[in-house]
Amino acid sequence: MAAFRKGPLFQTTWMCVRHRGKVNIQRPRPGPWERRILEAMTVPIVLRDMDILKTDSQKCAEWREKNKKKIAEANPWEEFLVARCKEMFDQHKMVAVFQALPSKMEEKKAVHNKLMKQGLRLQHFPNEVMLQAIKNTKFVNLSPLLIGENLFVIGEEPNLPGMMKITRKVTHMALLGALVENRILSREEVTHYSTLPDLPMVRGQLASLLNSAASKTHRLLGSQQLRLSTNLEQYIKQRTEDGSSGSCPENS
Repeated sequence: MAAFRKGPLFQTTWMCVRHRGKVNIQRPRPGPWERRILEAMTVPIVLRDMDILKTDSQKCAEWREKNKKKIAEANPWEEFLVARCKEMFDQHKMVAVFQALPSKMEEKKAVHNKLMKQGLRLQHFPNEVMLQAIKNTKFVNLSPLLIGENLFVIGEEPNLPGMMKITRKVTHMALLGALVENRILSREEVTHYSTLPDLPMVRGQLASLLNSAASKTHRLLGSQQLRLSTNLEQYIKQRTEDGSSGSCPENS
């Protein structure tokens, strides 16, 4: 481009010149009086009750107060759900609590169908409803498990092996605990309970163990009498043989 340019370069007739040293950024000079009046008039007024200025503890306290007011208000639909929850605890021997993680509806439907084949059902109730249902009951100790969004696996009979076999491979359901036959179990206790054999099998093992103990006792008690009778028979047999051998020379 320099080869095709002819004549001197273009220059402006004015130039910015700074006639002082460095600018003091920490202590800038106040501007004109009119500018300061305008800045004072245009300062935004921030209300103290805005959510931006509230701390996390204040927000949590207000959220709890709002939830308490919602729970205190009478709602026919919530009363119906509370009655359903109480009926669930009364008619089912097993209620397992799971933490629901983000998932698709198709995945939940697949788990629901697998549980139906095992005689179980997958239920969902809001935590507010569950807290009202277990309030002032023997199930109130389940309240620490009701955090966030929960799913419940219920069954009329405690089929823990079938439930663990299905839910162990599910990634969007985390086991928190369970209520089995009016007893609250932790996650570790539920896992151990699921590895135990069935109740009829345990009863059979117990019956065989009791029978073996009784038969062993009978054998031990009768062993002395059997030994005594055997010794007496042997003694009588020896005396008979000695008597017959001693009488032979006299007859001759």
